[in-house]
This record gives sequence, structure tokens and C-alpha cells, in this order.
Amino acid sequence: MSFLPRLGLAFFVVAVLIAVVLPSSWAALLGVDRENVSELLKVFMEEQQRNAEIANRNEIVRERIFAQYEITNNVIAGRLTLFEAAAAFRDVRERTKVYVNRAVTNFPGDTLEERQCRQVISWVRSELSTVSPDEGELLVEQLEAELQEHKRQHGTVRLPKE
Repeated sequence: MSFLPRLGLAFFVVAVLIAVVLPSSWAALLGVDRENVSELLKVFMEEQQRNAEIANRNEIVRERIFAQYEITNNVIAGRLTLFEAAAAFRDVRERTKVYVNRAVTNFPGDTLEERQCRQVISWVRSELSTVSPDEGELLVEQLEAELQEHKRQHGTVRLPKE
């Protein structure tokens, strides 16, 4: 637990102790109404639950980004084809779609599979843009050509199954 949640918890515990242990007149001076302690506790618990949900979402998003980063680097290193990487991106998206499901819809393409390929290409471009822009553009052109050839041969994009 970080400093701010601990500080909030400490203030809350002190307020509850004041409301429960100290005489009513002292609690009133501090602005704590004994009758509202259960309501304060309820609000505090709801806030703790919201914070836990946000932390869980953030962790899932971090895991998703890390997985996509690893997949992208495997494409750059030649260990994965464009279509294998797109399938892996799809699998990551499926595992995490409860929290993040729109990212792939921002890419052009006739099908979800094609948009998934374009997402991989975008990640490759982005990853190589600062390290080796010329190499990155060459690889992006190669991946775009593979995608177009695949569409020409199959009429649509077909990704490998798990």
C-alpha cells in the first residue's frame, strides 16, 4: 500500500476512534458525528474497492502492453511472421478485452484480422522509429507487402489458430 492510501486509512481510523471512544462533545468539536460513522465506513470501503479495481485494471493493461511489446520484438527479430504476431495480438486482446477492447478498431482494414495485422505493423514502426528509422521503414514496407500478397492470394486475411 502506498503512502497516500495509508495516510487516508490512518485518518479514517482516527476519525472512527474519535467518534466511538471520545465523548460526543469532543467528537462534535472535531466535526465527527457518531451517527455517521457507519456511513463513513461504507464510503471508505467502497473507495478501497474502487482503488483495487483500478489497480487490477492497470496491471492487466501493463501485462497487455508488455505482451504486445514482446510479440513486436519477435517480429523485428524474425522469430514471428506478421500473421503469427497478429494472431498473438488477437489472443492477448481476447484475454484482456474486459478492460481494453477498442484498440484494434482504430486501424484500417476490411476485417478484424486485417486490422490486427495493421496494429502489429504499427507497433513495429513505432518500436523501430527511434532506434533505426530506415530499417524500420524497410521492415514495415516488407510487412505491408506480405499483407497485400496474402490478401491477393486468399481474398481476405486468415490468421493461424492457436
